[in-house]
Amino acid sequence: SDKADPDMGTLSARQLDARLFASLSPHRFNLRPNSTLPRHILRGGWRGDKDKNIPAFLALYHAYPNARFYFMIDDDTYVFLHQLALVVQNLWHDAYNQPQWGGNLFRISCRPWDRSGVTRGVKNPVFAHGGSGILLNHRAMQFLVPAAPDCIHKYAVCWAGDMMLAACMLEQGAPCNLRLRNFVAEPPVESIHSSKMALMWASDRHIGTLHKMADDELRAVAAYHAQVGPYNATFSGLHAFLLQANISIANQP
Repeated sequence: SDKADPDMGTLSARQLDARLFASLSPHRFNLRPNSTLPRHILRGGWRGDKDKNIPAFLALYHAYPNARFYFMIDDDTYVFLHQLALVVQNLWHDAYNQPQWGGNLFRISCRPWDRSGVTRGVKNPVFAHGGSGILLNHRAMQFLVPAAPDCIHKYAVCWAGDMMLAACMLEQGAPCNLRLRNFVAEPPVESIHSSKMALMWASDRHIGTLHKMADDELRAVAAYHAQVGPYNATFSGLHAFLLQANISIANQP
């Protein structure tokens, strides 16, 4: 969060970034007056949000240094926790040995990484969409942690925090290698009517996350989840439930 709140258990992203830059030479950066943060870091609003991703993962790592997995998600995303646990379970044994990280993958657009070419030996590099969830295992986090302070500065030109993270990991030789097809970047009100996602919404694939949910959608999805139980939420099942329970969500023009 922008501010620390002990009652909510939130940490200040500004304070986290300040700690990172405090360990670096201030002469290397264009610092704000009386600040350890560069002028382009955490400017406020959506543009400032991009600078929270890497510090947030570092905060998780320092709080839980021996965890097998670290997960970042937006606060407007519905997470099917038990089904997410099944994803993690399948990756459990390699968490300390092989760097694995990813989510819902898209082509990156952040210099110097070229989304439609080969950059530093990586063809068509991708990033994991932050809103629908980014999962890093322990070994992948070990690639990120030592490079994080420089990456926050170097890739501040990236317009999105999830791309900053991907650019940093690419530079460390750990590209996205985990495609989680049950992490959905768009809410049902949009994705159900997308021709690109028609097969997904007709499938019995278990849902992992649904991003950018409005309050009415969250309530409807929670009702469906409660009805079917922790391990039985599928795309086709949710589609049918929304059509029956709330036509205004699933039948948008």
